[in-house]
Amino acid sequence: MALITLSDAHLAYGDLPLLDEAALSIEPGERVGLIGRNGTGKSSLLSVLAGKQLLDDGQIQRQDGLIVHYVEQEPILPEAPTFRESLIARGNIESIADEKEKWRLYAKLDENLSRFELNPDGDPKLASGGERKRAALALAFTLAPQLMLLDEPTNHLDMRAISLLENICRDELKNQRSLVVITHDRAFLDNVATRIVELDRGTLRSYPGNFSAYEARKEEELAAEALERRRFDKFWAQEEVWIRKGIEARRTRNEGRVRRLEALRRERAARREQMGSIRLAIDAGEKSGKIVAEVTGLSKSFGNHVVVKDLDFTLMRGDRLGLIGPNGAGKSTLIKLILGKLKPDAGKVKLGTNLQIAYFDQLREQLDLNKTVAKIDEAAEALKTIAKTGRKILFVATKKQVKDVVAEKAASINMPYVNERWAGGMLTNFPTIRKAVKKMANIDRLLNDGTFSNLSKRELLQVSRQRAKLEKNLGSIADMARLPVALFVVDVMKEHIAVKEANRLGIPVFGIVDTNSDPKNVDYVIPANDDAKDSVDAILTAVCGAIAEALEERKAEKADDKAAAEQKDQPKKKAARKDEAE
Repeated sequence: MALITLSDAHLAYGDLPLLDEAALSIEPGERVGLIGRNGTGKSSLLSVLAGKQLLDDGQIQRQDGLIVHYVEQEPILPEAPTFRESLIARGNIESIADEKEKWRLYAKLDENLSRFELNPDGDPKLASGGERKRAALALAFTLAPQLMLLDEPTNHLDMRAISLLENICRDELKNQRSLVVITHDRAFLDNVATRIVELDRGTLRSYPGNFSAYEARKEEELAAEALERRRFDKFWAQEEVWIRKGIEARRTRNEGRVRRLEALRRERAARREQMGSIRLAIDAGEKSGKIVAEVTGLSKSFGNHVVVKDLDFTLMRGDRLGLIGPNGAGKSTLIKLILGKLKPDAGKVKLGTNLQIAYFDQLREQLDLNKTVAKIDEAAEALKTIAKTGRKILFVATKKQVKDVVAEKAASINMPYVNERWAGGMLTNFPTIRKAVKKMANIDRLLNDGTFSNLSKRELLQVSRQRAKLEKNLGSIADMARLPVALFVVDVMKEHIAVKEANRLGIPVFGIVDTNSDPKNVDYVIPANDDAKDSVDAILTAVCGAIAEALEERKAEKADDKAAAEQKDQPKKKAARKDEAE
């Protein structure tokens, strides 16, 4: 009997479907590797299995008395003086009525902490990301649930800890416990998994065996799928050509063919497109000097714990340095010392000239989601000040789930927006964009004055299509006669070209920045979820409300200035009338 069964499951994040009629069952003793692209909903599915999140629709059935333990991607350890006390609180061990079982778990917890090379009496507040992950895993194996859910368990772990985790999952759990693990570590999946479940475009597909077996099977499936789609698209295109010839659907044969075409259109619209490949590129930036960093006699200690002692090395332009070591050895500390984020006890660090530094810390401390409201208020106040100048603020959001929200909010305050696609050079090559806008206006003028009335239907169709394309890409900025004074961006990673152009021209950037994005090129960072429609709606409501208030104040001030000017001119007008009368 299955431990847990998911059937006809539906789950959405805003307008983004994560699960669509999905089905899954976990059998006793299985070690399931859950894979899929970032953002497809793997962590959300694990939350559903753990009972921490509800489905929008569908059913989930659990075996009676099923004990599930969930280790999240970034484990939170309750505040306590020691690892032991913190994990006892996290696992709610104190609530166990059986004293014998409670003391057994205490002893087992100390054993597992030592096994993961952690001091049970160590201070969790001083722990690195890897040490916190190891502590959470130690607790999970202590509790020994029937179903264990691990979200990216190898993140932040050193090689020894990963090897230990593999051995426990593969050899010690055996057929006694079931495991569902999310990871992008192929070697871990090859060594541990007995089944691979792929979350792809809202559906769950199961493949027996490890990751290597999955890869071979998946390659065959994708090739067959591509062939079938090419055949379908060819036939569909032929039928579309036929219908455009204007064939009358009076005959029974033609009526049936028209109905078949409608069915093809529905099937094509419902198709789940395969996700494209990712291309990663790093902007080279300006050329720096030959020496990037020069470290001399560097030392740093925390109490009796020596992290770095008398370190000397030179990092040259073009070097790619891999820094390895056990968790808690001080790798992150060394990076912070080099960047000047920490002060050394002794020695010095000399950085090279003309450096552009990007630092992405493991815990993404730059993005404090607890400060979202404060950052919204800060951004709203700055935008209010900008709006009082009477200049335009350009809103950019091309993500399907939020573009309608952005269009609605921007239009309500008469501000331009881009919600279809960002045309490269829209800011840096603005004169060319203005030419395209003038071309659109010229087409409108010629259509209205009857100039195009003598064109053939085909030529008129071509002109109309050209006009529609221009309207789609540029319609919202048709009235923007000059560069905007500020840019508001939803998802700075997706719209990185827009951000880069604004940076080059010195235009301040306001951006909704998620934890997967780099905030360094954004002047006003709003840390928030950039995929959720409700999140973006709430932020834009506050921001656009502030802009609307500024515009009303500007209008009122202009009215007051006009009234004051008129009042000032009245004595002059009376004097002029008096002179004329005399």
